[in-house]
Amino acid sequence: MNFTTDTCLSDFNFQFASRKAMSHYYPWTRLLGFAAFGLFILAYGGAVYLNRASDSGDYNYLAHGGFLALFAYLVHLMSRGRKIVSALQNGTLRNGTTTLTLNDAGYHSEKSGYSVYIGWEHFDDAIETREGMILLIGLSRFMMIPNSAFSKDTIPSEILEQVKAWIASAKSANV
Repeated sequence: MNFTTDTCLSDFNFQFASRKAMSHYYPWTRLLGFAAFGLFILAYGGAVYLNRASDSGDYNYLAHGGFLALFAYLVHLMSRGRKIVSALQNGTLRNGTTTLTLNDAGYHSEKSGYSVYIGWEHFDDAIETREGMILLIGLSRFMMIPNSAFSKDTIPSEILEQVKAWIASAKSANV
């Protein structure tokens, strides 16, 4: 089976793919953001309670200012991260037509200006998502194949099973 298609990689949401790839290796990572903000709220509430419960009667504006500065910095980091992700999503390497080829030798991506070939022995797994297929390479590296790459004649689940078989055979050959 040889699968070749022309597609636009920006059809696949980069932020969604990176979260999905990370949660494949570490399912608990999705909760880290919620836990960080929850701990911040608890720490801030505890500081306010302890400040009001103290006998000094002085309202410690410096402690509140520190917590608010920390919160502002966290919001800044989140917005900066979103800007970086949108820059990656709309980058010149992701826009335009890319030719993807999947065969028993490996994954081949070709676009004017660059060409990428990765053998199946370097991949860990392949997962199907609502936006397409993600080929996982290690902890934080992955290749994406958007749904727009699949025509009406091809069935993504069959290609996914074939890719998983290629990865398994390459892994067993290298053991």
